[in-house]
Amino acid sequence: MDDIGFPQKPANTLPTSDLNAIIDRQFAGDIQGAHDAYVKFFEEHDIEFEALNLFGICCTDLGKFEKAEGIFKLIIQDAPWVTEASLHLADLLIKHGRADEALVVLSHENLTDLGDDKFPIKRGQIQIAMGNIESAIAELEFAMHLRPDNLSTLIALSGLHLERGEYERALSYCQKILFDEPSNREALLAQSEIFLKQENWDASLANTTLLLKRNPRDLRAGQLQCHALFKNRKMDEFLEVARTMANVAPNDSRIMSLLCHGFMGVDQFDLAILAANHALSLDPTLRDIMELRANCYFRLGLMKEALAYIDETLTHFPDDFSLHRNRGVVLERLCKIDEAIEVFNKLEKIDPEKKSVRFNKSMCLLLQGQYKAGFKYYESRFNREASLLPSYRGVEPLLDALDDIEGKHILLHPEQGFGDTIMACRFIKFLQGNGAKVTLAVPRALFSLMESLDTDAKLVSVGENVGKIDHHCPLLSLPYLTADQWDDIPAPQKYLSAPAACIEKWESILGASDKLRVGFVCSGNSDHANDGFRSLNMTEFLKNLPVGAEYHLLQKELRDTDHAALAIRNDVKTHYQLIGDFSDTAALCEHMDLIVSVDTSVVHLAGALGRPTLLMVPFWPDWRWGLDKKSNAWYPSIKLVRQQEIGSWRSVLNYVGDQIERAIKTKAK
Repeated sequence: MDDIGFPQKPANTLPTSDLNAIIDRQFAGDIQGAHDAYVKFFEEHDIEFEALNLFGICCTDLGKFEKAEGIFKLIIQDAPWVTEASLHLADLLIKHGRADEALVVLSHENLTDLGDDKFPIKRGQIQIAMGNIESAIAELEFAMHLRPDNLSTLIALSGLHLERGEYERALSYCQKILFDEPSNREALLAQSEIFLKQENWDASLANTTLLLKRNPRDLRAGQLQCHALFKNRKMDEFLEVARTMANVAPNDSRIMSLLCHGFMGVDQFDLAILAANHALSLDPTLRDIMELRANCYFRLGLMKEALAYIDETLTHFPDDFSLHRNRGVVLERLCKIDEAIEVFNKLEKIDPEKKSVRFNKSMCLLLQGQYKAGFKYYESRFNREASLLPSYRGVEPLLDALDDIEGKHILLHPEQGFGDTIMACRFIKFLQGNGAKVTLAVPRALFSLMESLDTDAKLVSVGENVGKIDHHCPLLSLPYLTADQWDDIPAPQKYLSAPAACIEKWESILGASDKLRVGFVCSGNSDHANDGFRSLNMTEFLKNLPVGAEYHLLQKELRDTDHAALAIRNDVKTHYQLIGDFSDTAALCEHMDLIVSVDTSVVHLAGALGRPTLLMVPFWPDWRWGLDKKSNAWYPSIKLVRQQEIGSWRSVLNYVGDQIERAIKTKAK
């Protein structure tokens, strides 16, 4: 070693049998006894630097860090050939937050010139800890040059390039390992992570499935597989893997977190709450699990509990933007609209362009009846995760103003449900007379009904070729675009009519009757985000209907529980097998004396037809129905019957039953 400048190592003094015994005691775990024996040995013998290095390790294990540091520094100074001392000193410094000093120790020119890959690897690890990715890569690539077959170095390099977003480079290191060792676990795991970053979910699943087949208890493989399954929206499989891992490691907070998400993903909110509580007992700092627990209470309709848990989480993360936004949403659901708006106003000052905040604020403003301001904020809906423009995918620009549209061809199209189309079509009249050519595209199920709308717009079915257009406009943007032309929501008594042929058809089917005819709807689309709160059980509804009326089910779609409920009421007539489209439903409505419904498209239809209607509204209403006790801004013929408390229909059903009974008596007079 003279050629690289090391001092000449003195002739080796072989350890005595006493020294061998001390070393044996140290490796047997008697650290304190070995320490005391080392002290006595060095008092009586010349320094043996390899043994002194072991003594330094012994001091480290006993927590005598200053003493150990001094020993390692002495060895580095007087016996640089004992290179392990530099590694031990570096580890000691890193442990005490002195990574920069550790890097200096390992960067000595005598060490950098050694052909030992341990030193560049350790320097690379320190650089990683310090966030110096470029330097870390340089050190590890040098280590790989010294020892190309070091798998841990290749894995580390793969991880660093993955962190830099250099996925192909990261993948190349994994493939280099797998070429020689196709079953190498670390390489397969690293490759799975890379595939996840590349959004190659299937490839990641294939890798992790292979690993789990070999070892079903491989927690890291299970975690990666859960991530891939989540991205693939395979939540049942996600939950199955999370359950398996939870059985293996029930006290691992990371695994329990995955189990929480698994239960949440399949709408098992009660179990998700239990798993969240356990995860938080293991690690009270898990922010996402705190939020998930609050979200579960939210999804269960337990808004007060959700608010309490959000407030608790905010004590730990007081500046968390997302938590404050969630808090505003819960306040809105509790109909504490002023408090919710206050939250959204503060968040809007922090990030004026945050679409989710603007959208949430629009809900509050619209609920308060501040329609012009509310519809302005409602335009933020287009940048939310779920696009609200499923019916149009053209390249033409959105219509964002009514200036200079003379001679332009404008396509109006639906963006949400049938009820929204019925509700918003009234604003088309404000586009008339401005010289624009307007085409209105509607769902086929509404086409014949919408032919009765008084408009100059050309009516087409969604998907039909309309030729060249200049702009397209979602129907629910019309209230915003035309806001300067109306002071209050246009609310004509009636603006749609069922086709005469359908009226005659259903007159023939229904026949004559001297009884009060009541049409009803208990549920809408089961996929609706608020279905659990807006729909009600048909059995519960039918129990509250007084005898003496002729009841007609206006729903086209029935749930399994509906058939059982209808079997016990022979005074209820069903027509779901005969209803073709909304023209049939409209004609049925025209033949009813009273319509009773939850918040579905049938309500909008009944309102547009001017039919007397009782709308059963949940405690937190859709923004269209506002907060006024009984009236609404959209349909004069609709009377609102609101829940008095979240989730309870008792007072609503009692009121509906009383109103029907009164109408029966009035009809009989």
